[in-house]
Amino acid sequence: MPKKAPLNQDLLATYSAVYRLASRPYGLSKATGGAGRFQFATIYHAATALRDAHVRRVQVAIETSGAAIIWADFVKLTSAVTPATGNPAITPSPIGNQPGSAAEATCLALPTTGGTEGALIETVEWNLGAVGAAPTTNPPPPLVYVDLYNHLNDPETLLPAMRAGKAEGFAVVLDVNAAVTVVAHVIITFSEQ
Repeated sequence: MPKKAPLNQDLLATYSAVYRLASRPYGLSKATGGAGRFQFATIYHAATALRDAHVRRVQVAIETSGAAIIWADFVKLTSAVTPATGNPAITPSPIGNQPGSAAEATCLALPTTGGTEGALIETVEWNLGAVGAAPTTNPPPPLVYVDLYNHLNDPETLLPAMRAGKAEGFAVVLDVNAAVTVVAHVIITFSEQ
């Protein structure tokens, strides 16, 4: 007998946070000035949060102005320092036709104050040459997104969670080995209940 599809009220409120410029659909850039590490995208729950939030997928695409090795780390943020002042702040969009309120989680791109990093969850490395030049092929290849974390790859594990009543979160941290301008594109899909 086929499995019955769940009713809309049985499904989780799910959101997509797309980290990009507020005014245009372009990736965000950061000139590194040398080897360094910086938080590119954060998602954080205040201690006043009433719902649990679960990260379901983190996708990253990278471009650079020159040759560099770039690591993207998906890390847990502790309650010691809260990320602040997004450049810009990101408003998560609900996925699907769902009733309810806006997401409780705060999403910031390139925060001026980064959160305190805790445990490393996943990492991906890019060994890149200059990829910012205009392509000469027609049609040009699309930018490739890589799953930094994807719950669908291992559905039997617990999801990375931000618990109700706890100040905690996650960040995509970029670690670069050279002085380049990095353009990154990050999408975090999460649910709240």
